[in-house]
Amino acid sequence: MQGAGMHGTGAQGTGAQGTGAQGTGAQGTWEQGAREQGAAPDSAEADTDAAAALAHGLARLARRRRAMGSRWTSGAQPGQGPAGPEVASPAAGCRDLAALAAGVAACQACPLGAARTQAVPGAGQGARRVLFVGAAPSAEDDRIGAPISGPSGSLLTDIITKGMGLERIRDVAVTTLVKCHPPGGRAPSPAEREGCRPWFERQLELLAPRVVIALGAEAGAALLRLEGPLAQLRGRVHDLAGRQLVVTFHPDELLRDPSQKRACWQDIQLALRAAGLPVPGRG
Repeated sequence: MQGAGMHGTGAQGTGAQGTGAQGTGAQGTWEQGAREQGAAPDSAEADTDAAAALAHGLARLARRRRAMGSRWTSGAQPGQGPAGPEVASPAAGCRDLAALAAGVAACQACPLGAARTQAVPGAGQGARRVLFVGAAPSAEDDRIGAPISGPSGSLLTDIITKGMGLERIRDVAVTTLVKCHPPGGRAPSPAEREGCRPWFERQLELLAPRVVIALGAEAGAALLRLEGPLAQLRGRVHDLAGRQLVVTFHPDELLRDPSQKRACWQDIQLALRAAGLPVPGRG
């Protein structure tokens, strides 16, 4: 694929320590960023109190969920998932990405919270205001706590660094609409997507991306709350609550079918232009 540097996954590595300087592992996650940046004593104390209150509220929500038992319906239609309205208040109260990561880690609002190894809030600083969004964490993401990892993460890093001319940790942010890995790698149910959506919507507010790049038809359709194959979602800029959204292939799809890399590069160019960023090699 001309200009995108996506002819392989490179020698970046896929372990929990990241992929070289860019990182597709735990490096660059919002939890780690909060630890590295530190905080003033008064601020740290306030954040601790806020996190404790958030964890208490989410634990109370989890107890209510368990009491509801069979009232949880994984087949609920969008907007009918029982977790969404109750997650909205804790999510809206998150002042920064570190607080949001703590809230997601404490969340037990739907059955995925009990099945996960760990929550996967997101990673990256998003300095160039580009946000990549997948549908849900993979088993590898669940293991290391970072989104779009493993071989797919290495390919995404190539797209970002070799294709877009950006740095993965500093320049872009990466997340998933659902923050916990669905058991067996199944697709998230409509109720699970809607239940987790307040966390994602708060991420949008905090990151303020110029462009959102949805990875795969599942993520694109869920974000837009519509159904359709990838071919119908690609090739144009969509509106996502006043933000620009471009849908492209998930790296998993590109690994299965490398012939689609050229089409993916076309989508990436569209996203760069939508964000007002230069297209490498195009002047």
